[in-house]
Amino acid sequence: MRTPAEPFRTVAVCTGNVCRSAQCAQILSARLRDHAPAAAGLVEVTSAGLHPRPGAPMPSEAAELSVRYGGEPSGHRARPVDPEEILAADLVLCMTRRHRQALVRTAPRASRRTFLLSEFAHLVHDLAVSPPDSPALGEHASTPDRLRALVRAAAQRRGLTTVPATLPEEVVDPFGGAAGDYRTSAEQIVACLDLLQDSLGDIVASADGGPRS
Repeated sequence: MRTPAEPFRTVAVCTGNVCRSAQCAQILSARLRDHAPAAAGLVEVTSAGLHPRPGAPMPSEAAELSVRYGGEPSGHRARPVDPEEILAADLVLCMTRRHRQALVRTAPRASRRTFLLSEFAHLVHDLAVSPPDSPALGEHASTPDRLRALVRAAAQRRGLTTVPATLPEEVVDPFGGAAGDYRTSAEQIVACLDLLQDSLGDIVASADGGPRS
């Protein structure tokens, strides 16, 4: 059982941890830092790969796109998924169904906290539009606890709604592809994070002492 003082831990996962999951973590971290600085200190965002070449840097195309969207790729090196880290995470964001399936086999107890990026963005948006009937946590609940409750609510609503055509169901793998492939992949990640940021605004802003303006 996690305590209110513990940070909310998010892990982004893809195959090699040099493009998609790295960008997702870097851009998400940047948005927390820039738009909810108090919440940023209460949320940890990392990334890992199912089949990485440990220590590999990001391709220049992926790194440049991360910077374009606010991320900080310098110093990033690929690392493998740690099953203990997945089990300890409050939220795991996968880029494809295969990634989620592999993680659920590795760490089945984390299955309810493991989502496709697009799936989680859509579910959170759906919850923002149509909140659950469950009791509110209260105005003094910590931001990590509010986010954990949101993940539980998203898991309960999984399968009751489908990802709209405006979002990619899966984020394409650009590694080794043309420049356009890298752009498409990054744009898909950003589209999901845009929706997630809009839906999470009031929750993370609570760490700053009030609702989002």
